[in-house]
Amino acid sequence: MVAWGRAQPAGRRSSCRCAAEGDDGNVSRVLVAYATKSGSTQEVADTVGAVLRRYGLEVDVCAPGRGTDVGLYDAVVVGSPVLYGGPSRTIRRFLSKHRSALRRIPVACFLTCMELTDVPELNHLTLPTYVDPSLARLPAVQGKLTLFERTHLLSGFIDRLLAGSPEITPVSVAVFAGKVDYATLDPFSRFVMRMIWRIYRRAPEGDRRNWDAIRAWAEDLAPRLLQAP
Repeated sequence: MVAWGRAQPAGRRSSCRCAAEGDDGNVSRVLVAYATKSGSTQEVADTVGAVLRRYGLEVDVCAPGRGTDVGLYDAVVVGSPVLYGGPSRTIRRFLSKHRSALRRIPVACFLTCMELTDVPELNHLTLPTYVDPSLARLPAVQGKLTLFERTHLLSGFIDRLLAGSPEITPVSVAVFAGKVDYATLDPFSRFVMRMIWRIYRRAPEGDRRNWDAIRAWAEDLAPRLLQAP
């Protein structure tokens, strides 16, 4: 049983880092590709990578660039913040660009956000999903969703993430509570986040990342990647 709580994040990296192969050389290579606006999703990606390495996997953690060669990897994990109701365009483009290669290997996804509307959903029922228990929030009025609540549904996040890459079926999708620090945002983003708080009383400033939940998902993900056909 996991004791849900908060711990300290792994150290941040500014470039791809990987672990050396074990003595037997029998190590699968995994890319953890992330997009980040202020660095918080990068820290989550670092933590996921650190957990996967404990299972003997060789892991690179980096932001995808033009020279990223997914053909070098046996599995890929992508991570993105939710920005203005949807995953990062960088990650969506990465998935779309490499969809032919990614459909042939295990792919997992994680998102970080400040709010998730907790309502019964019928879409993606067969997709293994994990939601940070500290994140989901019931609608303010049962049976009637506000615009903000409609744009923060799990199915909507997944639909937008995979819209350009329908060939990909992730082995796992996770949604974690994230972090908002007004001081690190550009003026427009800071204005938007403050207006969301004033109008909807949602997505307040603060660090809500649940490091135990993040590590627990990564622990569950490792065998999924190893056992995937």
